[in-house]
Amino acid sequence: MLQLQRKSVILGPAMRGIAFTSIAVAFALPGTVVASTIRHDVADSNYTALGNSFASVGSVSMNGGGFGSGTLIGNNWILTAGHMGGNGSSGTFNVGGNSYSFSNLIRHPNYPSNGNYDFALAQLTTSVVNVAASGYYAGTGEVGMVGTSVGYGAFGNGNTGATAGAGTKRGFTNVIDRLDGALLADFDSPTGTGNVLGSPSSATPTALEGNVTPGDSGGGLFVNFGSGEVLVGVTSFVWWVEGSSSFPSGQPYGRYGQGSGWADVSLASSWIQQTTGIAPVPEPATMTVLGLGALALIRRKRK
Repeated sequence: MLQLQRKSVILGPAMRGIAFTSIAVAFALPGTVVASTIRHDVADSNYTALGNSFASVGSVSMNGGGFGSGTLIGNNWILTAGHMGGNGSSGTFNVGGNSYSFSNLIRHPNYPSNGNYDFALAQLTTSVVNVAASGYYAGTGEVGMVGTSVGYGAFGNGNTGATAGAGTKRGFTNVIDRLDGALLADFDSPTGTGNVLGSPSSATPTALEGNVTPGDSGGGLFVNFGSGEVLVGVTSFVWWVEGSSSFPSGQPYGRYGQGSGWADVSLASSWIQQTTGIAPVPEPATMTVLGLGALALIRRKRK
């Protein structure tokens, strides 16, 4: 069994300090196949530009302490992490240059007894203006796809780990290596090291490879299945292999050889729809069928 340690990536009451709240001591993965820190050799401006292209992701500030990220999924609904704010339920969502308050953070009924359901919804008191909401995914095709993770986490690079404060929006890409209760990806180094999940996970990093850090909690993981970016994951934890050199004692989180963990949105899709009335985006195959159907109707009309 490959033993992984995991820690949630919310910032504590200090807001911009690097603090952690444990959501699980450890979990095991089968040993058979298997903002943010960035590559040390790529300019940070590429990561901030990528993050800013996902307008629906904003920062979340909990009343009483706690800072993280969230994604707008409807005019006045956001999806974030269940561990946001501890037991707190009110706060502010900051997106598109405006702030929107909420008074009731609705955590998934399976959380915290099952850490894979690290989800929470919040209904904003007013609708968000000038920002388009993101659709969410209810399918099973995430593994092997390149995802884009967006949030406001602490900053650093793969060599140093997170060494600077949170609060700047960044995005990074990574191949979703596997699904084992949560979506997982490891932080590969340009030197070819860091591929701790092993084959068939590739040791070659993406051009904007990165890892989640404190402050990214609740942010979104997006995949484009051919019809635009859709929300497939909610940033939940950073992980490392127990006893590995990727996490020397006392060193920062977000180094090469560690990894990112996202709660799989498809696990919560029914609950999201029942709570908000917002349906998930159609599966890619369904969208293709609908497209062909529409084309057939057009052709009929032309006859």
